[in-house]
Amino acid sequence: MSTLAATQVRENQAIPAASNPKQAPRAWRDWFLLTLWTAVLAFYGLNAGFLYRTEALRALVGRNMLQSGDFLVPTLYGEPLLTKGPVMYAAIAAVGWCFGEVTTWNARIPAALAAMFTAWLVFWHLLRYTDQSASLLALNLGRKEGYRWKPDELQRQASGKRPMVCLSRTQALLIACMISCNPLWLDKATTAEIDMLIVFWVALALVAFFRAVDGQNPTTIGVQQQLGNSAKPPASFESYFWWMLALLAVALGTLTKWHAGVFFYATVLAYLWWTRRVYWLWRGEHLAGLALAILLAAGWLTIVVQRVGWPTLRDTLWRQALPRLSPAHQHGERLWLQTPLHPLKMLLCGLPWSLFVGLACWRRFYQRRAALAGTVTNQLTPATQALLRTWHCWAWPSLPLFTVLPDHDARHSMPLLTGLVALGATACLLALSPTMDASIRRLAQIGLVMLLVGFSVAAVLSLAVGWQRLLPSQWPIATLLWFVAVTVLMAGWWSAHRQRWFATVVALLVVWLVVKIAFAELVVPIRSVRDPVGKAAILKRSIPLNEPLYIFEAKDEGIMFYYGGPVFRVRGWEQLPPRQQVYCLAVPRELHALANNPRWHVVWQLPFRDEQGDPMVLVLLQARNHSSSAVTKGST
Repeated sequence: MSTLAATQVRENQAIPAASNPKQAPRAWRDWFLLTLWTAVLAFYGLNAGFLYRTEALRALVGRNMLQSGDFLVPTLYGEPLLTKGPVMYAAIAAVGWCFGEVTTWNARIPAALAAMFTAWLVFWHLLRYTDQSASLLALNLGRKEGYRWKPDELQRQASGKRPMVCLSRTQALLIACMISCNPLWLDKATTAEIDMLIVFWVALALVAFFRAVDGQNPTTIGVQQQLGNSAKPPASFESYFWWMLALLAVALGTLTKWHAGVFFYATVLAYLWWTRRVYWLWRGEHLAGLALAILLAAGWLTIVVQRVGWPTLRDTLWRQALPRLSPAHQHGERLWLQTPLHPLKMLLCGLPWSLFVGLACWRRFYQRRAALAGTVTNQLTPATQALLRTWHCWAWPSLPLFTVLPDHDARHSMPLLTGLVALGATACLLALSPTMDASIRRLAQIGLVMLLVGFSVAAVLSLAVGWQRLLPSQWPIATLLWFVAVTVLMAGWWSAHRQRWFATVVALLVVWLVVKIAFAELVVPIRSVRDPVGKAAILKRSIPLNEPLYIFEAKDEGIMFYYGGPVFRVRGWEQLPPRQQVYCLAVPRELHALANNPRWHVVWQLPFRDEQGDPMVLVLLQARNHSSSAVTKGST
């Protein structure tokens, strides 16, 4: 085994990735194709539909940042909003500054950029583990035999002369494209949500961490372990740089959403323990990066404490943490059912490529048994094994942790989904290699057929669903997309019949592109039936320009975003400012409490419904000590 490992080390050192001059133009082509693919999936549909759910809250806080010039302390309705850090809101404000104002579509740009940059990071990480020489040998061998082994080739396979399976540059490109193909990215990559940005920060931190501990050439890590080489590498500027970048990304991720560090250190601890290098945790590189992250987070907390006070910050963070740490604060959730089902839910959120995760967890995927000799040998190159190790550590350690925690919303576990989908996609493409064990290859082919069946059934069912849900104006685009999807699925079935499985993978990617366009053109507009713009227009017609509006318990950030005027929150009628007249937005229950108020009397009231359809009332109040004729106003 040591001789084989030493031979592999010499091969990896003798054939550098950039030795071929033809690789440079191909590298530009691969990056261009990946950028084009991710740009379509991330940016198409930015302007589709109005801001939905918490999108409006993020956009509204970002606009407040832009208008106030304060990019450190988020505010909503005149009050500090400390449930999340300021990074996402600052990103929305920065994009809004570039375009002059925060709008529906440019508030979604930070999430779209985060999706694109995450795919770039995954591709760059994959390129470090590719082996062009071995992949070309396997590809040529597969072409020569037509992916069907002859008896003499089987004899050579049994005698241990079959080439090992490795990752090629083309497969790396496909995996990076497959990362974007999952339901959560479909929904979150083109929204003004916070989840896609935290995925990027965690991905940047982990990719930088792998570069910090594995160095510039990680392909010999597994071989060095086989040789028993446990020497600690000396500290270098490069390792300091990557550790500092990793912990800086953790700090920014924490200031985006508080649990970023959990994903990072769950992977770090698992990977260092697996590779027997836990000593990295107390080396100077890690400690320097950790100090930088703590300094950045502590600096922001200090600024917040100076502005709003420690009790306000403490109470806000405690209220934010309790529902995610204490089962008693999960209102009405059936935790006995949701807890065991959370891993299954994450696997469903990673479809279609999480279907192949089981292959990467099977021992036979890594080792082959010679039919005649009866010996067991590795069938994956050390570089490929090292890559799969990174995906395993990325996905699995965080999954049980967020399964035990009581908050089982899938979007909170999105950072681990990147490793989970990458693991399944890598296992799928490696299993289709012509030099892979026949049983593994057959399972991967069955999985692709199952995906074709699933998409075909979905195409048939979409006819019935579309007939009931779609508007007549949507039928032309729906019909066109349906015919394109059916045509591509037929091409995928034909490729599967001809045993051209990589063409089948490409067909499934194109089908997902059709799904993305259909989601943006057909599904997202359905959310606009709440019509926040129409309800905001009522406020604009009823309230003079730049006149402040006061609210109590209202949470319709969508209406307030499209209203665009100054809005402030008060905690009761007695806290309204000492003005002659004020405009207030209240629910009927709050309006009843105004009947006996000695300070205000109602000049007019205008009832309407919020985005959820609940009744609300816009009222003009006048101080009782101010004599003026009553004004009447019609209602809608």
